[in-house]
Amino acid sequence: HWMPLPDQMHAVGPVLTWRDRVFAQPGMPTDSFDDISGSICLRRWFVYSDQLERRIGTQLVRHDGYNTQQMLLMFLRKRCDYIVMNETEFRFLTMMGGIDPERYSTELIDSEWPVYLGILKTEKALIEAAEDFFATYSIDVEAMLPELPRPDR
Repeated sequence: HWMPLPDQMHAVGPVLTWRDRVFAQPGMPTDSFDDISGSICLRRWFVYSDQLERRIGTQLVRHDGYNTQQMLLMFLRKRCDYIVMNETEFRFLTMMGGIDPERYSTELIDSEWPVYLGILKTEKALIEAAEDFFATYSIDVEAMLPELPRPDR
C-alpha cells in the first residue's frame, strides 16, 4: 500500500494503469525479454521485474541514471540500446523534446498495475461521486499529454 492509513481508505477505480515499458533503439530485437541484449539504461536504486533483473550482468550491461531525465538523455544519446520507463512519462518527455515516442516503443511490458483513487472512508458523498464519475469516464492520458505543464528544471 502506497498510502497512509490504508485501512481507513476506500479505493475507487482503477482509474488508470501504471505501465513500465521497455523502449528500444530502432532496429534492436524486441520480440521477447529473451531477445534483448546489449546495454540498458535504468534508474539507480529502482527494482525491476525478475525477467529483466535476470538478464542484467549476463545479456544486458546496466547504465544507471540518478533520475528519469538523466536516464532518458543517456538513451536518446544512444548510450544504451534499451530503457525501461513509465510509458506515459516517456511519451510526455519525448514529445516535449519534439521527438516521436513511437519510433522507440515496444510491446515488452516490465511491470504494470492498476492505480486507484484513495478516499477516506468517512467521506461517503465524495466516494459516491467519484464512483459515479469513474463508472462512465475513462482517463485518456494520451489526450492529456500535450496539455500538461512542463516539469520544473
